[in-house]
Amino acid sequence: MLGFGIGICTAVFSALYSAVLKPLPYPEPDRLVVVQNSFPDLHSQSMGASPAGYFNLGKRHELFAEGGAYYFLDLNLTGVDVPRKVNAVAVSSSLLHMLGAQPLLGRSFTDLEQRYLGPHAVILSETYWQSTFGRDPQILHRAFQLNGELYPIVGVMPESFAFPDAVTEMWTPMALRDPADNRSYLLRMYARLAPGVDFGQASTRIQQLSRQIAIENLQAHTLQSHGWSYFLKPLARNDEAVARWLWILFGTVVCFLLIVCSNVAGLALVRSSERRFDLAVRMALGAGRWRVARQVLTEVLRLTCIGGIAGLAIARVGVALFGRYGPAPPPSLETPVFWFCVALSLLTAVIYGLYPALQWSRTSPVPGGLADVGHQRSPGTAARRWQQRLIVAQVGVATALLLCGGLLIHSLVRLLKTPLGFGAGAVVTMNISLPRLRYPAESLAGFFNAVLAQASAIPGVDAVSACTLLPFGWGENKNTFEIIGQPMPPAAR
Repeated sequence: MLGFGIGICTAVFSALYSAVLKPLPYPEPDRLVVVQNSFPDLHSQSMGASPAGYFNLGKRHELFAEGGAYYFLDLNLTGVDVPRKVNAVAVSSSLLHMLGAQPLLGRSFTDLEQRYLGPHAVILSETYWQSTFGRDPQILHRAFQLNGELYPIVGVMPESFAFPDAVTEMWTPMALRDPADNRSYLLRMYARLAPGVDFGQASTRIQQLSRQIAIENLQAHTLQSHGWSYFLKPLARNDEAVARWLWILFGTVVCFLLIVCSNVAGLALVRSSERRFDLAVRMALGAGRWRVARQVLTEVLRLTCIGGIAGLAIARVGVALFGRYGPAPPPSLETPVFWFCVALSLLTAVIYGLYPALQWSRTSPVPGGLADVGHQRSPGTAARRWQQRLIVAQVGVATALLLCGGLLIHSLVRLLKTPLGFGAGAVVTMNISLPRLRYPAESLAGFFNAVLAQASAIPGVDAVSACTLLPFGWGENKNTFEIIGQPMPPAAR
């Protein structure tokens, strides 16, 4: 029982630590913020920032000491037998410097490489370097094709630098075409607060700056001016919803561990009652109260150590399940998680072993006590009262957990039965990213029409279609449109 309770609690804590509590591997992470755009009239908060906003905010040295940005790329590895899509990110060298990223091999991007139509360059992740190139020591003298263009390899990032996520395989320089472009909101912008500026002051100042920009651009950018503003968020590992549910899950398993402790405490009381004669003999031979209590606690700690070892084994299984079905990146049994398991085992021993130890330390051996103890095999009044309290507490906590679990399962069943508005059965999807230089905008329609026509001819295919974003897929695409003859809504005026 102890191994099961400690193991489940440790496994959930490993997920909580990996997703919420683990410090970010960047210098002064508590001073890093994310700059986002808010459109209240469109009920949208976009993480993107326009190129113009990125350059303008980068000049606000009274707010930010430094800043940087990135955006995701659609790149295909070409020039090989089977082209494939790679997980690439265009990033500014200032962002790499702000995050304290030091290449394992090579260098970062130069200013020339970050200019529009400047020379290409790519930095690989250590994982991609190992899986694709077998950790070739001459990797910096090599290059490969991305979207049909040659990219020299200028560096390799260590495995610890998993930005913006663990699946990123390579980084290219962020070369913006027009710094004055105020139409796109695709840049993810990070910044470090200036010395002496706290988060509250920066948030107030960014709101004032937003109103000033909105007034200045009222005629040119009506959509942006209507309800738009910048806002700041502290840089964190995960969003608030994930953190909230992980804390709820952790509280649930703590309650489960309390039930385990109450069970074990009841067994410990029964066991101590059966050993009353043995303990009475020890006290009659001169053993002090602390010595008897210490013996009981030692036996409890020995049992808890065995439970803690079993808990670590069970936690490893739980962590593997979290890595398969839980949040990304998958949790692991890191050093803080191991010490949490040790501390939890000691705390568990105190919870369920303290009362039997105190009970016997308060026992005063009296003449004839051995005879009385020899005839008394059932627990005393105090022990029975304590067992009754444990039973009441255990039933109460277990009932609460069962009710919450039942409501959760009921909500999950209702959620799974909710009509989606479309049928997802027997549907296969794929992603296609085309090089823009090879496939200009006017040729995209012809390419996809040809793909759809050839896919329709595959045996077993009933229907094919194409879209920009799949339902419930990753990404966001919000645009305005005008209906001829109808007044424009207030949000688009």
